[in-house]
Amino acid sequence: MTGVQTCALPILEGMPAREEIFTSDEYRSASELLASLPELDRTYLLLKYVSGLKNTEIARAIGTNEGTVRYQLKRILGKIKVRGDGQ
Repeated sequence: MTGVQTCALPILEGMPAREEIFTSDEYRSASELLASLPELDRTYLLLKYVSGLKNTEIARAIGTNEGTVRYQLKRILGKIKVRGDGQ
């Protein structure tokens, strides 16, 4: 996958393979969407929804406060929703 930067995240054991979660087209669309986001936006999403960190843990990892984490996640998800509605 080109254009996607890696981020050191804990390995999630017991998670189903991506093929069991998404079809190839869905996986490709999600991957392209993530790749199109700024690195910090991707980091917020990966820490929250892949690593399963709480907002306080994300704040500590990024070096900000919990309110900023909540705001950024809401903003990023809104941006994704707008992109999805436009397709």
